[in-house]
Amino acid sequence: MQKLRIKPSKSDSIDANQLRQLVGPLASDHRLLGEASGPMLKGHFFSRRFGADMSVHCVDAHELEDRASSSECPAGISINILLAGAVQFSLGAQQYECRADDRPLGLGLRLAERELFTRQLRRGAYVCKVNVSLSEAWVRERFDGALPDIGVSTARQQPVVSWQPDEPQLLLAHKLLRLSVGAEGSAEAKTKTQAMISMEAAAIELVGRVLHGEGRSEPLAANSANRAADALRQLLERDLAGTLGLTALDLTSLAHRAGMSVSTLQRRFKSECGMTVMEYVRQRKLEMARNALVVKGRSLQEAAFLAGYEHSSNFISAFKRRFGVTPANLVRQHRADL
Repeated sequence: MQKLRIKPSKSDSIDANQLRQLVGPLASDHRLLGEASGPMLKGHFFSRRFGADMSVHCVDAHELEDRASSSECPAGISINILLAGAVQFSLGAQQYECRADDRPLGLGLRLAERELFTRQLRRGAYVCKVNVSLSEAWVRERFDGALPDIGVSTARQQPVVSWQPDEPQLLLAHKLLRLSVGAEGSAEAKTKTQAMISMEAAAIELVGRVLHGEGRSEPLAANSANRAADALRQLLERDLAGTLGLTALDLTSLAHRAGMSVSTLQRRFKSECGMTVMEYVRQRKLEMARNALVVKGRSLQEAAFLAGYEHSSNFISAFKRRFGVTPANLVRQHRADL
């Protein structure tokens, strides 16, 4: 198959501000790490969200700076076809480097819960890839709460898998890349709309071809398929957004809005979500603190306060129990070589 390449032009240079605007619709908490003195990318860069549950990202560009781009990935599936070049990224406390020097490579990220993601850009590197990301809700509705194997059978809960894309998958990846170039370059609303519709259809077809198969299925997240659990978590998330640091969660108010007593709320939450309300609160506050450390650049003391800890030593211990790595080591992992 002839590889599609986009010939970069002077107008194709993308600086830090432009990159933030392009990535913003996909990751509202996106943050660039390191200092940039000029353009970061040269070539084609496209990102588009299709509703709340699917996004498409296409890139065919040279990297001009050593930078890192961090955000918190929600639970769900990310399907990537690396057509050429190489990508480096960190997921949680693990680092990965994938290359498609001789032939394209398929990469799948399967996240049962929120996870910190950092993409490392390297001066002089080239990458040509297509990405389709799907929310947990999208997957759950179509696979009865189970996450199918992506491409190959893998160990339970393995977050990153790879495979050799077949011809139909490659044709669809090239089609998505071509459509993204056409949509970006078109000034006519009708032409752009047609390209967007075709792109959404091609993305769904690519998803179907990658996820289709007879491999065994795995649960996306414990108890996450239950809509009652979703409703309780969403109710709790609104309260969490308004409580900082050592501020206690008002269980009485939460129970009232849920239309039940405090004891019923606690019993239902444990039954539906597999953990107590306070266990969930502690878990989410640690996730918020992790995001504050790496994505927002907050200090250890600030992160500890956000998580509800008066003493940094207690926060560090709880953080390591939850994520398997200390806060300092996680920050270093996502800022490697900067």
